[in-house]
Amino acid sequence: MKRALRIVMIKPSPYDLDGFVQRYKVGFMPNTTRLHLRGLTPSYVNGVPINVETFDEYVHTDTNYQSRLKPEAGEHLLFAAVGTQTQQIHRAADLAAIAVRNGGMAIIGGPHSMTCDTSMLQGRGVSFSQAEAEVIWPQILFDATNGMLAPVYGAESRWAESLNPPIQEPLTAEEQKRYMGAMQGVTPARGCPKTCNFCSVKEIFGRLERSQPISVTVQTLLAAQTAGVKLVMFTCDNFNKYGERKELLEAMIAAGVTIPFMVQCDMDLVDQPKLIELLGLAGCYEVFLGAESFDRKVLQKRRKGHNNPKRYTELVELLRASGITAHFSNIVGFEEDTVESIKDGVEQLKGVGPLTASFWILTHIPGTDRYAEVLSAGNVITETNLDRFNGTRPTWRHEQLTDQQQLEMFQYCYREFYSKPQVWATLGKLVPSGRHYDRQRSMAISNARFSLTTVARGEHPMSGGINRVKLDHVSEYLPLRREFYGFEHFPLPQNLRLSAKDTQLNELADDKSWKMASGF
Repeated sequence: MKRALRIVMIKPSPYDLDGFVQRYKVGFMPNTTRLHLRGLTPSYVNGVPINVETFDEYVHTDTNYQSRLKPEAGEHLLFAAVGTQTQQIHRAADLAAIAVRNGGMAIIGGPHSMTCDTSMLQGRGVSFSQAEAEVIWPQILFDATNGMLAPVYGAESRWAESLNPPIQEPLTAEEQKRYMGAMQGVTPARGCPKTCNFCSVKEIFGRLERSQPISVTVQTLLAAQTAGVKLVMFTCDNFNKYGERKELLEAMIAAGVTIPFMVQCDMDLVDQPKLIELLGLAGCYEVFLGAESFDRKVLQKRRKGHNNPKRYTELVELLRASGITAHFSNIVGFEEDTVESIKDGVEQLKGVGPLTASFWILTHIPGTDRYAEVLSAGNVITETNLDRFNGTRPTWRHEQLTDQQQLEMFQYCYREFYSKPQVWATLGKLVPSGRHYDRQRSMAISNARFSLTTVARGEHPMSGGINRVKLDHVSEYLPLRREFYGFEHFPLPQNLRLSAKDTQLNELADDKSWKMASGF
């Protein structure tokens, strides 16, 4: 008689600067991959019943769920670390080692294992996913029902050519309580045609835009709305390059989707005024934009020349006219940056006047083009603990800024942008009769207070939630990590090369066709 298969999916939380697992009483947004993978899992595989349990470590203030990482009588156990980024790889590996030591199976998936060489960790009973779930999840489940996983899945192809997922199951009322504003992520499309050398998006999702059926997205939104979800974030990284953006927004309006939502776009959005207007009509309250820098030459050198700082104000005003908040994301510490240039950039940002801004210390993220360049140089990267590769700490040798200056400038940017005079000046530009006015005003004030308080504590405002809970420490897991993997800190990885098939998919990417859509 075949054993049942119990799957424990966990979104791993990283270890913080002090070594504690990052846990919060309330999180910002549930991990979308966890919900998506849960939906892709059938009730039966190979004649075996499947039971799925999911956990998000960011919002679990106890460790009771770790007791589930052990098979019970008459079952196989599969632990799946989902959405694992580089700063979470140590934590994911620690949990995987616990599961395998307990007699279960384990696989680690997500951006790190998709883009980075994990061969030094293989052959110890933990498997690694090098591809999207659509490509490999059926085979993983089949193998797991037989009690044995392959060391690696997806080496032949990183990306699915087409997406046809089921309607995403909404969060339960109990799950929603763990997150601020009852927010949920939805991914209508994947891929970004841009080639920015510091960005990991094109490595994780490819340059060819692939979208799921509009009907699936709309039904997912309606299910979330019925379940009481209050905010949605479209987690595709370049919504304004999504080929069916106009059709989706019109379908949402026609179907009666009323949940306020936010999207991520690139700066080409300034040339899509009709799209901005339609976004406002459909209920968009915020657009997240990778501004990065106010220095045109810096942007061009990073293959992000589509950002034109001279047009940043124009874009903010277009968004404001449609009742949409502009959120500018900025990078501190490009190679050309100095203390003076960073301060000048903040002044320009204040003049442009987006309602919200975030700042990140430049990190050469494993898997990206720029990371490969500096790694090969041999003396640029100074940080050896992958837990620190999160955009909040200096990790490499800057010729014009010390590590302390980078940290000081990171905090300076937040203090200046969210100073009381600046916040009130920006709020004064809102249109009181505009859509989402009350929400935007309230969120802007609370975001300013939270950002200043969090940065003063040495943390990032977008680190994962509010009200930290310090519970378990890395020291509790290090003995098993050393014994199981042979490392205390995993070596800096080499990038994985794309397969011939994935390279061909990237060559199909088109960053021009969107211009033909009459402003959409």
